[in-house]
Amino acid sequence: MDNISPGNSTYHRPPTALQAVVAELRRLIVQGVLPPSTHLSQVEIAEHLGVSRVPIREAMRILEGEGRIRYEPHRGYFVAEIDFDKIDEIYRIRELLETEAAVETLALAPPDLVDRMRELNESMRAAEDSTVLTVANRSFHFQLIQPSNMPTLTKMLDDLWNTTDPYRSVYFAESENRKAAYDEHNAIIDAVEAGTVDEVLRLLNSHRMSAIEGLKTLVKQHTNAPGR
Repeated sequence: MDNISPGNSTYHRPPTALQAVVAELRRLIVQGVLPPSTHLSQVEIAEHLGVSRVPIREAMRILEGEGRIRYEPHRGYFVAEIDFDKIDEIYRIRELLETEAAVETLALAPPDLVDRMRELNESMRAAEDSTVLTVANRSFHFQLIQPSNMPTLTKMLDDLWNTTDPYRSVYFAESENRKAAYDEHNAIIDAVEAGTVDEVLRLLNSHRMSAIEGLKTLVKQHTNAPGR
């Protein structure tokens, strides 16, 4: 096999059963196919995905660690839900951490930051699939986080975002919420381009407050739904 050049190879190692199960369950939760409070039957999931229960059990532990699902003794796993107090706490912590990351990122001034943010915001506007839109939204915000070169802080924020993913996809199902996010993102981009750090932080805080109110409305609707 001396004639095979690694640099020219198009081979991609297929995901393991565990990786495939984790990715699929994340997708189903983000899209709202598995809404908050849904009981996750390991037997049914294994049958649906055509795998044994071994990768299902491992995937459950990973998703529990991410905050996407929760475990109840003698009852099993459920898609995680959040209440008003937890939403306030999550977004307060996000404000503190994201402010720190944004200040550092803007000081470093990555050369293609504005272009990437505009591209992702346009991807959100054009997206017809809720998963694509949600991923693009998350990537948009992390443009002001990841370049900060603070991996521990970035991981903490990643975990915080995971806890609200089940509601975020439902939030973006409403056209007015998508429009508001697009417009608010454009204002943030303009402030980033102008280099006005205080204005960037003010707009980010305002954007988070809008999201808090929207998420609280969704949680209230979910809690008051018939049969709950």
